[in-house]
Amino acid sequence: MTFLGNLLWLLCGGLFSALGWFGSGLLWCLTVVGIPWGLQCFKFAKLSLAPFGKEVIPGGGAPSLIANVIWLLISGIVGFVAACIAAYLERSMITVALIACAAVFVTEQIIRWVG
Repeated sequence: MTFLGNLLWLLCGGLFSALGWFGSGLLWCLTVVGIPWGLQCFKFAKLSLAPFGKEVIPGGGAPSLIANVIWLLISGIVGFVAACIAAYLERSMITVALIACAAVFVTEQIIRWVG
């Protein structure tokens, strides 16, 4: 059942999600300060490819909260908007791919603006 769930997930958008996380991780790793966030994005990309059968263990405390707020302001909002647009349009996988590319581009622009 896990294999079937992962296969359906991958075909219905999991690959694009993983590519978006991977692209975001690459952008974060452009600066020394962003490397910890970039590494976490790579973990999310790996998780996005096959989420069924995986377990996520939360933790971290105050430093994790601060990191989450920084991530939300720089990458999270862009990803959320891209996901909402994709869900609204829901026309084809190419539309979803273009929106993911646009989200990566906008994230890069925000990082340049902030940095």
